[in-house]
Amino acid sequence: MSTNENQPVIPDAIAAPVDMARLLDLTDGEKEPLRELVEMYFQQTSQQLELIAAAISAGQTESVRREAHSSGGASATMGITRLARLLLELENQGKSGCLTTAATVCAEAQVELLRAREFLAGELR
Repeated sequence: MSTNENQPVIPDAIAAPVDMARLLDLTDGEKEPLRELVEMYFQQTSQQLELIAAAISAGQTESVRREAHSSGGASATMGITRLARLLLELENQGKSGCLTTAATVCAEAQVELLRAREFLAGELR
């Protein structure tokens, strides 16, 4: 759940998947550079989520930690906050060496990435 003392509580499932103000700050609101940045982000993050899923299957905790850390940082910078939180959870599981729920969290992250992509497709027309 998202909370802020000035805003109502909104479940993550219906909250916007992207903090547009944060994202627009990256390019001073210029749409074309933003489109290019977003496309690079989605290409890289999709690849990283595939690597994370493969590392989970292989029990490679350090690879899970490393890829989730990198991808989570980029997601936070882009304002894709729920995905960033899921990737932080994967990073922590990789760091702890215990991937008990990692496959489920990774699947949620993949869904959240698609949700962010669809949202931004509408926002950046």
